[in-house]
Amino acid sequence: MPKIDKTAYLHASFKLAGDTPLLSGTVALYRDGIFVGNGKIPELHPGAEHNLGFGSDEAIEIKRVELDRSKGEAGLINTSKTDERNFKIEVHNRHDRPIPVTIFDQVPYSDNEKIVVQKLSKTTRPTRENFLDRQGVWSWDFNLKSGEKREILLNYKIIWPKDLKIDIQH
Repeated sequence: MPKIDKTAYLHASFKLAGDTPLLSGTVALYRDGIFVGNGKIPELHPGAEHNLGFGSDEAIEIKRVELDRSKGEAGLINTSKTDERNFKIEVHNRHDRPIPVTIFDQVPYSDNEKIVVQKLSKTTRPTRENFLDRQGVWSWDFNLKSGEKREILLNYKIIWPKDLKIDIQH
């Protein structure tokens, strides 16, 4: 999540082939022939999928920049307050090969019907909203060619009654 940490992390997923289960235990993790640490795997049965983390990936550069922020009021009779935010997330692949990328980020959400969060039309459509049933966590999946840069736009507006005091933390 570039909002929290601009570090990219390398993960590998695999599906256990064959007819024999794999017992749980510790595995040594190597990346490009260099030992990067140990991981743990649960008991896996044929056809089971598993994911292992291989640490940070310095060849993927991620930046998150706030492009614009505006606060205001709307309406003549029932005045509402508004807070609009516009962000750009840039991802650059410095690997010498294409790589699949998943970017996660947070967007505000409201459990209060008086507070409305609108996704604005400039937003890059996410692959998934509420990732793993976590409100406000969006993800974008794409393949990034060697040397390629990609931009994700994240734009939203929060609207609430002027007599309601809220604290927006980003």
